[in-house]
Amino acid sequence: MPEKKSKCETKSDGIEDKCVDSETNCPTNSVQINALNHESRRSAFSPYRPSTVLTNLQRGNIQTQTPTNWPERSIHQLFVKTVDGYYHVIREMRLEFDIICIEDSVCNKSPVVHVEHRLGLESWCVRHLYHYTYHKFLDSRIANRIGDDSINEWTRALLLINGDLSTAWSARKELIEKGYLKVLSELKFSEVILTRKPKSGDNFSHREWLLKYLMKSETISDELITNELRVTLEAASRYNRNYHSWSHRIWIIKNLFNNSYEKLNCDLVITKCWLETHVSDYSCYQFRQFLFTYIHKNFIPTIDDNSDSVSNQ
Repeated sequence: MPEKKSKCETKSDGIEDKCVDSETNCPTNSVQINALNHESRRSAFSPYRPSTVLTNLQRGNIQTQTPTNWPERSIHQLFVKTVDGYYHVIREMRLEFDIICIEDSVCNKSPVVHVEHRLGLESWCVRHLYHYTYHKFLDSRIANRIGDDSINEWTRALLLINGDLSTAWSARKELIEKGYLKVLSELKFSEVILTRKPKSGDNFSHREWLLKYLMKSETISDELITNELRVTLEAASRYNRNYHSWSHRIWIIKNLFNNSYEKLNCDLVITKCWLETHVSDYSCYQFRQFLFTYIHKNFIPTIDDNSDSVSNQ
């Protein structure tokens, strides 16, 4: 069969607008664009310059090496580093610590929780953390590794969980005597433990030892005394009828007040205001009874003698 021929009408710009069959004079569906194939014209999709193939090193990328020995990242390290970070970041706000009651780990995440100035540890890992750190602490004590800061980390993790561990408090006393810890930072750490264990006799005994140790080299400032009085009231507020807290307050009056009548009278006013919101706390009544007896024993005879001398004049 003879092939059908078609003729195309060409416009002045070189683009064939439509093609018509020569026999039927019907337009065909094919549209040819000669301008794209024209040498003097260039398509918008054609590259302006030839592409170059570059390797990663030619682009400036640096080849990384995968470490063969990964560093040990235990729960206690994450826990201790978080506490250290809070000590450096939070200065005016007081850090609080507690254990969050979560029996099972439902997702793969850190058991250390921190919100604002509050730090928490999920309860499912407490037993594992305490068992691990306790054995590490004993190994460090046997090896007498005091200067490498390991005992400081182990005892810190242990005491945050169990604030009545006397062995850990004794180890921290050795660190202070050898100059590895500062007294003021240790007082701050002890205050953090009191937020969870407000009735810890070993903790209050440790604070008394710290203040005695500080008195050997310098005079206790009024700001530090005020802070100690605040700590005792906060501990008494957290735990009703807190015998150890009020006993520590009595120790402060006997050893740090220097028989100041103004300070004693001020403490009477403070405890009276506190007692108005804690009516059933009879430990505070006993403390106030001690205050009245102490004032009567040390100041009332002096006042009576002065009044007699004035009357004689």
